[in-house]
Amino acid sequence: MKVVFIQKDSFAKLGIEQLSAVLKQHGHECDIFIESGERKFIKSALNSGADLFAFSCTTGEENWVSSTAAELRQNSAAPVIVGGPHATFYPQFIKDKSIDYLCRGEGEGALPELLEAMAENPEQIVQIPNIWSKNLSGKIKSTGVRPLIEDLDSLPMPDFDIYTKYKYLVPYHRDMFPVITSRGCPHNCSYCFNKRYKEIYANKGKYLRRRSPQNVIEQLLEAKQTFGIRKVNFVDDSFFCFPSWLREFSALYKEKIRLPFIINIEATQTSEEMVRLAKEMGCICVRMGGETGNEHLRQTVFNKKVTDEQIRAAAGHIKRYGIKLITYNMLGLPGETVDNALETYCLNGEIHADFAQCTLLQPYPGTAISEYIREKGLLKDDPMLQASSFVSSSIKLENEKEITNMQKLMQVFMQMHTPLFLIRGIIKLPKNPLFSLIFKLNFIYNKIRTQKIRLIPVFVLGLHSFSYMRERKKR
Repeated sequence: MKVVFIQKDSFAKLGIEQLSAVLKQHGHECDIFIESGERKFIKSALNSGADLFAFSCTTGEENWVSSTAAELRQNSAAPVIVGGPHATFYPQFIKDKSIDYLCRGEGEGALPELLEAMAENPEQIVQIPNIWSKNLSGKIKSTGVRPLIEDLDSLPMPDFDIYTKYKYLVPYHRDMFPVITSRGCPHNCSYCFNKRYKEIYANKGKYLRRRSPQNVIEQLLEAKQTFGIRKVNFVDDSFFCFPSWLREFSALYKEKIRLPFIINIEATQTSEEMVRLAKEMGCICVRMGGETGNEHLRQTVFNKKVTDEQIRAAAGHIKRYGIKLITYNMLGLPGETVDNALETYCLNGEIHADFAQCTLLQPYPGTAISEYIREKGLLKDDPMLQASSFVSSSIKLENEKEITNMQKLMQVFMQMHTPLFLIRGIIKLPKNPLFSLIFKLNFIYNKIRTQKIRLIPVFVLGLHSFSYMRERKKR
């Protein structure tokens, strides 16, 4: 059978790559159609000969998924399945009349079983773990989730080749080839899905898992030979989570791969030894979550058990070894004041962050912060959650104008070493398109500068990804 993945933006998604690889291993055919890469998007998808249309949906994209699925279903008999974070944490999405199936959680085992049942025994579909379905009358049949895949080495190598039909996409991903070596996170931050995901998979196997060093090296060797990758973007939540694994991996990486790379880390797991190993392997940039410069808000509202001192210590190791430091920051927390937002600016200045990447908090379904905000009555009337956390807030904020302007201008202030009294005056100005334009241009410049990405691939990809930082409006 043929599965056709439908996607809005032009970024390679590891979930789709992995599902495509698994489906091909089971003898199925896969293709993908990206809206921003097609002149006649719907027509191309309809002419693909799909037996199943598949969407991976994040919250903020659900309206697009719904309308696109409706167009496909009006002109094709092929059913529609939706997976991804929104489907997992908001399975009520299956009530949408254009959606036939929904996949919660890991889909590598569920999707091949669904295709087999579709071809041989449709009545069995209602029994497939992870798959929600509905009959012709709209009655929904839900199932529980199957055990987690503990042996990640048992999965085939992710299928990046599915994306190579879009020639404009390949050069950027040669510079930022995405690889994940693990699944799961040990933390339970309130803004993240991990706590709820652990609840869904309670007693269903080991949550924190990692591929073997040899398995990851095999993927990278193949990518070097096949796609000519120049740099690796490790997207694990916490690359230093398994020190013994990293020690073994580092030796193999230095021997066989020898490419620069970028990682995500947690301050609590960052020792001088780990940073030194990463530097010796070729690490050029580290991304670290500080979230807010106010320790009380970080630990109570965000449930991120990291102290200012741990952030300073981790940053010290990173800077000592000459590695670029990108920090993840969020403004627009419930209870946050302008002074708190300025604390975030000051902490980033103190640790000499090379790029203080700043977003606005989005209370996505399934997160503890979403429940907290609803209980406190802090959600705006008729809120609009965004697929991108760079554009606007759906939370009632006492100083929304100042907080939003601060988010847009944080990195500019950092680069200019702007004094606090001047910042206070600037962020009181009315919100305006100029601040958004400054943010976008500065964001692209600093991504290129800190992660050493070539300009032309970023520019070309950006032309196909304009909608990512555009605010969604109510229909």
